[in-house]
Amino acid sequence: MALMAKWNRKTWEVNSSNVLAIQDLTFSYSQTADNNNSTEEKKQTNVRGKELFPLNFTTVLHKGLDVNFDIRKEIEDWESLVSKVDYFFLGSVRLGPAVQLRKVSVSDVKLSNSGEILYAKLSFEFKEYDQESSSVKADVPALEVSASEEAKALRKEQNDQLANAEVHGIRIGDRVKIISTDYLIGASNLSEEELEKSHIVSNIVADRLLLGFHDGGIGRWIFAEGVTLV
Repeated sequence: MALMAKWNRKTWEVNSSNVLAIQDLTFSYSQTADNNNSTEEKKQTNVRGKELFPLNFTTVLHKGLDVNFDIRKEIEDWESLVSKVDYFFLGSVRLGPAVQLRKVSVSDVKLSNSGEILYAKLSFEFKEYDQESSSVKADVPALEVSASEEAKALRKEQNDQLANAEVHGIRIGDRVKIISTDYLIGASNLSEEELEKSHIVSNIVADRLLLGFHDGGIGRWIFAEGVTLV
């Protein structure tokens, strides 16, 4: 399956062996203006250009698909990327100018009895890199900074692979029942009791559902075709 997104050495994709998706993506375009104090009949504001391009989104890290996935190591790797500058791509299309990673927040952490991180939500804050105002020297080859109006003429690209809030009429918080273990991601060794009872949808990424994670349930990913609403 095609790549969903890329920034620096990090990639996001959803396929049979990996569920790492971008969610709650937001960005904006806005102009910078200041007040005009002139008493003459002029516009009340003077437009001075554009605000630096902001880019924010979240990503869920979860061990349900790969038990060898070290979430803490992944978080520490992101820590090393704070202040780095690079282009952000949706699919193969660049979104806006080069952006600098300003902040990574970790929340909704779930731990095992031994202190291992089983689940975490990462929130990212990026901002357009401005060479004049930043104290960080960008090391991106042939970096185009925000010096020209042409560089600030950003294009908004839509991507059908972004994480969905709903799939086949199923939403986060709904109760579903597994109708076929053929659609389970990973091993399908569920007990009869687990197959008989209903499960709460904890998360949705593309056409995959995470069942019963926050309520102490099975904590398993499954394709939406393998469940039915109850």
